[in-house]
Amino acid sequence: WTDYNAAKARGQDSLPPRRDLQLEPLVEILEGRRLVHCHSYRADEILMMIRLADEFGFKVATFQHVLEGYKVAKEIAAHGAGASTFSDWWGYKIEAEDAIPYNAAIMVRKGVLVSINSDDAEQARRLNNEAAKTVRYGGLTDEEAFATVTINPAKQLRIDNRVGSLDTGKDADVVIWNHHPLSTTAIVERAYIDGIAYYDRVKDLERVAAIEKEKAPASASPASAAPAASARQAAPYQVESLSVRANAGGATWAITNARIVTVSGAVIPRGTIVIKGNRIDAVGANVAVPSGARVVDAAGANVFPGFVDAATDIGLNEPGPRNYDDASEFTEWNQALRTRTAFQADSDGIPVARVEGITTIGLTPSGGVISGSMPVMNLDGWTWEETTLRHSAGLVMTFPGGGGGGRGGGGGGGPVAPAAANAADTLATLNALLERAAAYAKQPAAARQPDLTLDPFLPILSRAQAMIVTAGTDQAVRDAVQWAERQNIRIVIRGGADLQRMAAFLKEHDVPVILSSILTLPQREDAFHAYTYQAPGVLAKAGVRFALSSGGYQFSRNVPFQAGRAVAWGLDHDAAIRAITLDAAKILGVDSQVGSIEPGKLANLVVIKGDALEIRSSIQHVVIAGRDVPLVSKHTELYKRFLARQ
Repeated sequence: WTDYNAAKARGQDSLPPRRDLQLEPLVEILEGRRLVHCHSYRADEILMMIRLADEFGFKVATFQHVLEGYKVAKEIAAHGAGASTFSDWWGYKIEAEDAIPYNAAIMVRKGVLVSINSDDAEQARRLNNEAAKTVRYGGLTDEEAFATVTINPAKQLRIDNRVGSLDTGKDADVVIWNHHPLSTTAIVERAYIDGIAYYDRVKDLERVAAIEKEKAPASASPASAAPAASARQAAPYQVESLSVRANAGGATWAITNARIVTVSGAVIPRGTIVIKGNRIDAVGANVAVPSGARVVDAAGANVFPGFVDAATDIGLNEPGPRNYDDASEFTEWNQALRTRTAFQADSDGIPVARVEGITTIGLTPSGGVISGSMPVMNLDGWTWEETTLRHSAGLVMTFPGGGGGGRGGGGGGGPVAPAAANAADTLATLNALLERAAAYAKQPAAARQPDLTLDPFLPILSRAQAMIVTAGTDQAVRDAVQWAERQNIRIVIRGGADLQRMAAFLKEHDVPVILSSILTLPQREDAFHAYTYQAPGVLAKAGVRFALSSGGYQFSRNVPFQAGRAVAWGLDHDAAIRAITLDAAKILGVDSQVGSIEPGKLANLVVIKGDALEIRSSIQHVVIAGRDVPLVSKHTELYKRFLARQ
């Protein structure tokens, strides 16, 4: 084409070459008329693309995702390319195995123009919070962090002459926030595009209130009829002792000069916590430090009980390559599975969550109607025996015919329930199993032949443990609760944001809830945009006890930020803290051991500079069973290693 255009300019008559629409964009790249935004993950492919561009004489404008950009940040900066990355996604496939939340900060420090992207419609609406993670992970300033979602992406797209900053002559794209935009609790008050008001929170809330009023029934719904109670009495069962092996003979030490948020009582503005072995020995404003004890001066930082992720598969589902996990079963009836024995105490996912304050988890298998037991594990120990806090809080179950498997408005990402056509048969089979277990329980223990099919139901029938039931629809919740009442067993409902629709019913029947992640999009077309964020506040207002959860290893560390988001949309701050500490511990049946800061309880603690729910706060110490656990993970080690690269 160059030769043809030159000949034409000289007045020569020649045939034009065949046009190739696939090659034309490449010509535009070589001539600098088309920008290259290159999808990438690993360092090798990023460097390969840089060298290819160098060879052919063009520039890559921006590497997208660029999860291992921190490994070749020096080369990216030298080439002059930008980088647009996730804040903290990792481990979801082999290419993301070495992704770290410090990626953006390292690249900024090495001179790369960095932006944060979402790749996700839900995350896009709280991109300000994703930017704030660069402060927590890598220590960017507020200004540097905010630039990653404003002026930096505008520069990468070559539109910074129009947007990305508040300057005279630029487009009037303006957002008014109720708090600092990097705060976890910040929400938009008003948004303008080209000077036109596109969003006003006050008006939007008025609109939603009017719609809800229109949808409300003309008269109050009658109270739900009590189901026929089972004539079966709770079966006797020897309740397990919650003994913890780890660090029982550990040293005595103390945290002093701390603001202590006990959760179970009043906040102690400045006090001391004495730890002896794996237990809290004393706590208070005037507690003396024992002679010879090691002292950690908190310097006014906050001390909270260790955070609890009430449902996750950390230790079962390993980051990185797929199909190497042990988290799900194919058969329907898996009550005999002792999930704790499959817990990989050395999983990469454990320290990643632990260094951010997650000290205890409800370990949740999936698959089938009954997936297996749900043990409660501490996130420190050499083996699954050392990490076990409670052998089982109950059996994980998906209620037959109850939907499930959706995000937010559905089952909250839970397992898919048996089809409705088979639901009646499935429930009949379960009822028959419970009847057999009840008869089995009546046999003298000495004469009873062990039966792994029935043994797991004994603590359920005695009400020592609960059925942890995923129910994906309003009717499934109602059916599950009434089924449990007929069977005279305890039940915990696990589900997504739609559980707020059943708040009054759940309160009436005194049923606690484990909420799936609220950081999801509403699934209902008529739902308010913050519907999922509002679910914890609605449940709390109704008096329902609930806990927050991640559901998986990848975002377990973000459970406190879920609580912060719920505070932004109406949940009381103290209730938010309880949802990741004491209330979660109560639901899992371990509140005698963890969840609050009291003498005699396990020393599971988090020392934080700042609010526990704020993304920009800094974790100073994590204590599990009395051990001051090093703040080291695969991510921190990769961060230190590649930050030091010259």
